[in-house]
Amino acid sequence: MVTAKSIPAFDATRFWKNVDKTGGKNACWPWIASVNKSGYGQVNIGGSIYKCHRVALHLDSPAPSNDLYACHTCDNSRCCNPAHLYWGSAKRNTNDRDERGRRKGPAGVTHHKAKLDPEKVREIRRLASSMTQRELSAMFGVAQGVIWNVIHRKFWKEVDD
Repeated sequence: MVTAKSIPAFDATRFWKNVDKTGGKNACWPWIASVNKSGYGQVNIGGSIYKCHRVALHLDSPAPSNDLYACHTCDNSRCCNPAHLYWGSAKRNTNDRDERGRRKGPAGVTHHKAKLDPEKVREIRRLASSMTQRELSAMFGVAQGVIWNVIHRKFWKEVDD
């Protein structure tokens, strides 16, 4: 499991000087210094780069463990307002992104490598009671794990039978 680096002691006053709090306590507080290629604020602390929203949330309420993500409720990648942030698992962060429609790039049939479509997904689910996952994976040209995820509605959950 990938875990975040622990944030060492640093000058919090210097950090907050790079955050625009002029909108008030309920507004987004954007990071006004360096950003990474994904648009997230970043800061160098002790020779390591950290995402600013993680640092801001850490200052407000340190993470109970390093495997948690600093998640946004505001969909603003530069926001450092702790009132807009919460600690969550990787799965919760991904689910939140998907539920809000913030996934970048194509998914499902629009993906350039897609081998399945809703019709094939329905067929897989229909045949699952009479064929093995290995047989289905050979029939549809996908990995057995994909078949398992389709059957258990981890993939293509929007497709009704």
